[in-house]
Parts: sequence; structure tokens; C-alpha cells
Amino acid sequence: MDIVGLTSVDVEAPESGALIAAPRTASPRAASLHPTPPQGDYSDPVIVLGRLKAGTARESHRVVHVFALAPELLHLPVVTARCGAPLPSGDLQWLPRFAGMPCESCVLAD
Repeated sequence: MDIVGLTSVDVEAPESGALIAAPRTASPRAASLHPTPPQGDYSDPVIVLGRLKAGTARESHRVVHVFALAPELLHLPVVTARCGAPLPSGDLQWLPRFAGMPCESCVLAD
């Protein structure tokens, strides 16, 4: 049957289970995984977030400070935040993620 100069064409639908597209093969530029972990002593400072525990200071003073702690500084009685504030380590609540009002000086410190 002609419709405006076009003729009909028989089209077959693919069978159920027929492969429509070929799977892609791995690219030769793919990154390789190394089975051994990197060697290092992990002695660089670790960035840790902390704030004063509830009840140790007024709520307006419980801002989240940023600390760059080296392994030898973890057990000191007083730790110094990036803003320069010395805080007693026994009064600090260490945070697993950022939550709360940030210390602006810690955030802007070099």
C-alpha cells in the first residue's frame, strides 16, 4: 500500500532472548588494581573535628573547631585548634562528620 509515495516494508521484531547489542569489552586504558597497599608510616597530621562537650561551656561557645593532630599529640591534656584556641582534650567531643556551627577562624586559617 502506498502512502504519499512511500511503500510499506516488512519489519521483523527480534525474538525474545535475541541479543540486541553486543557487550562492551574492557578498554586497554582501564586502570589496573594493585593488590598491595601503599607503603607509608601514616605519621602525617590527621584533620579532626571537635567541639566542647555539653555542660563545659555556654552553647554559643560550642563551635566546631578544626584540629591537625599528629599521632604524638593525641594524648596531650591540651590541644590547639587551627584558630589558635587551646582547648582541654578531656572536654572535647570528637565528631565523625561536620555537624554544628563552625569556628570561622578555624575555617579561614591557612
